[in-house]
Amino acid sequence: MVRPFGIDTNDYSSEITCDNFDFNVADNFLKDINYNSELKLIGIHVGAGKPQNRWSLQKYVDLISKLNDNYTCCLYLTGWKYDSDELDYIIKHSKVKINQYLHHSISEVAALISKSNLFITNDTGIMHVAGTTLTSQVSLFGPTNPFNWAPCGKNKIFLRKSDLIDDIEVEEVFDVCKVLLENK
Repeated sequence: MVRPFGIDTNDYSSEITCDNFDFNVADNFLKDINYNSELKLIGIHVGAGKPQNRWSLQKYVDLISKLNDNYTCCLYLTGWKYDSDELDYIIKHSKVKINQYLHHSISEVAALISKSNLFITNDTGIMHVAGTTLTSQVSLFGPTNPFNWAPCGKNKIFLRKSDLIDDIEVEEVFDVCKVLLENK
């Protein structure tokens, strides 16, 4: 993007500025859900504007169960009104307590993600928000080329098997989560 102007860089990172208000909103949410730092804080975003970029909701339910069975963790979902059907499905079908962090500004979501141990997301806008943080991240891809769009940086991992996002198996995602959570 800057090369046409004669500027060369190896820094491909993005940045979202979070102010004290954003961090206070995130801290209040964590207080409201009785989060303590002994728990692994794991955020998940199940929505995506394009249906072909959405991993199966049942696979998310299964992944949430595996994470809960293997880690002492606190899970939360991010989303907006457009994600309500997907969020309702996850809450209804999961046997695990999952908190919801909904209808917040981009900087408030970035603030909460930055306090998390791990963030898991489809290929969607929130993936890029998470990509601006130092938080470990797993991004799931279907038809989009992750080499063009996936966040890059330390502990930013994408999974893609084919143009069909559901070809990615729960065990594959869990294995990457395990590596990222145990390296923290």
